[in-house]
Amino acid sequence: RGQAFIPQEPSKNFQPTNFKYFRKLYRIGLVSDTHLCSRYQQITLLYDAYKIFDDRKVDFVLHSGDLVDGMDMYRGHHNEIFKHGADEQKDYAVETYPKLSGNRKTYVIGGQHDNSFFKSKGHNIVEAICKERKDLVYRGFFNAQFLVKGLMLEIRHPGGGVSYARSYKMQKIIENM
Repeated sequence: RGQAFIPQEPSKNFQPTNFKYFRKLYRIGLVSDTHLCSRYQQITLLYDAYKIFDDRKVDFVLHSGDLVDGMDMYRGHHNEIFKHGADEQKDYAVETYPKLSGNRKTYVIGGQHDNSFFKSKGHNIVEAICKERKDLVYRGFFNAQFLVKGLMLEIRHPGGGVSYARSYKMQKIIENM
């Protein structure tokens, strides 16, 4: 008769959902701001993190920016780096950045320090590093959305100094999503 009946109470026979999102557990490693080539880099800590990632069998790692320390970020910056120029910093990162065992990848975006080479010379150092390492995958600058193993991921490298509360910028980003 063109009518629909809606029951007052939901069915008592609850079943698990069939969403495929709940069928697989992913372990994801996350690193950021490694600032390779800085006198203040923590390379041992980075290697320790990758050892933990291997021990815990992470599926992949996300690096959310500032892979290298860049050039001329502020007055006196040249005194705080031990590799000068894009080629030296690229070669150092290619040789030094740790690898996961097996065929697992690290997905990388660039941050402000990586962008210093692009701003001054038009050179994308993160993309150049990733071209020389099969385990590193370039995904853009500052933020990127991409699929990995069927998951839609978004990583960001916020910049612009510190707000009144450390969490404020990320809260605003999440609210706008």
